[in-house]
Amino acid sequence: MLSELDEWLSDNTPKMLIVGELQDGLVFDSAYLKVTGLPLTHWLIPKFAAQSRHRLIFLTKSAEIEHALKLKANRQVVFSWSVNAEEVGSRWEAGAPLPSERFAAAEAMQKAGWPIRFRIDPMVPYPGWRGGYMQAIRRVNRLKPEMVTLGALRATSAKSLRKAAIKNGRDDAIFDFLSEEKDASGFKYRIPLGEQIRLFRFVLEHLDPAIPGALCKEDRTVWEALAIPFRGCHCLLGGEDTLIEDRRSHSVYATGGPTATPFPILA
Repeated sequence: MLSELDEWLSDNTPKMLIVGELQDGLVFDSAYLKVTGLPLTHWLIPKFAAQSRHRLIFLTKSAEIEHALKLKANRQVVFSWSVNAEEVGSRWEAGAPLPSERFAAAEAMQKAGWPIRFRIDPMVPYPGWRGGYMQAIRRVNRLKPEMVTLGALRATSAKSLRKAAIKNGRDDAIFDFLSEEKDASGFKYRIPLGEQIRLFRFVLEHLDPAIPGALCKEDRTVWEALAIPFRGCHCLLGGEDTLIEDRRSHSVYATGGPTATPFPILA
């Protein structure tokens, strides 16, 4: 892994590397320490701290930050938490720290000098969701992260996931919120589009305007409905990311289409 990372870091094109898209980015930090003699954070962060071209982001629901706190903070490494309404976390995220614990971990890392971000994801339109998500938004606004990415409940195969939830003693009622048809891109089963827009709009209306907001893995129609210009998202470096420049140069919008801002099919 480390030799592959050295090769990745040698690329002249600035990029963002995510640890935590297919598994939690921090929860195995102590396991790495036990097996290799160093936590994962201690293997990776010094390599990014030694250069200024690329950035690393740890995406997590974990509160296991004790090892990372032993390192000197630097701007090339971002710690990002998937958070939610407390009710969603307590009912459907069994085994993970509650969202309030994740916010506390993020605050500790920020006080130590590390950049932080949040994903409010997956949003769920449960009864009373406005009150629950308002509490989460207030925590986000107080901490003023680099970015907030929004995502709503989605599934590639709701039937198989429901079966797995039941088999493992989980509350499968969360899948009742999903539509029976996939989204406009044929990508995922999602909550009905109108509810999705209401959830996202609620957050954007109450989010501190100084905090950049973006969407995660959404069809372009959702970006357009919310009038959010695409300046990058959680996986990218920002508006100057080469991927955005590439999409802009190959987009009909670059030649005076219906909007001046290119939207990816799936961001």
